[in-house]
Amino acid sequence: LTAKHTLYPLVKMCINPDCNAWHINSLLKKEEQCHVVVFAHAQGTHSTWSIHLKCQACHTNYHNNYNVKDRTRLYYGGIPSYLQVAEHQFIQLKLTMSWMDLMQILVSATNCAHVYDIAQSHQSPNHDVPWQFGSLLTMEEVWDSFTLLALLDNHHQRKICLQVPHRG
Repeated sequence: LTAKHTLYPLVKMCINPDCNAWHINSLLKKEEQCHVVVFAHAQGTHSTWSIHLKCQACHTNYHNNYNVKDRTRLYYGGIPSYLQVAEHQFIQLKLTMSWMDLMQILVSATNCAHVYDIAQSHQSPNHDVPWQFGSLLTMEEVWDSFTLLALLDNHHQRKICLQVPHRG
């Protein structure tokens, strides 16, 4: 199965200042990949790979949007191009921005999901190819992208990185 593109962590070396690997600028070598679904603005829904890199010295796990150490998720600075809204679901930033605009004119998250599914998910080149996860967008994913973007934007403006528990 071929994916449209692959999502990688923003870093190739451990950025934990308490780590021995960080002090010697050692490359992250342990790689894990998983299937994910991307909901994109113009390209519709498509399958993709997400790559995780793990530091073998301090056991920090690096993802596309954040890193995880000791059950704490620390987002990288700035706003990512793809927001991870669930374990295997990403939403393109441009799409989330369009939903924020629609919600300002009283379009519900449920209707944002329905409009997306009707108008764009049929454009997916892999639509008929079996993939591990469904290609229908949920209201929860719309709300999660909205909330995550608001939190990331707030922290970006204050020049700090968002930090949350990794599970829940």
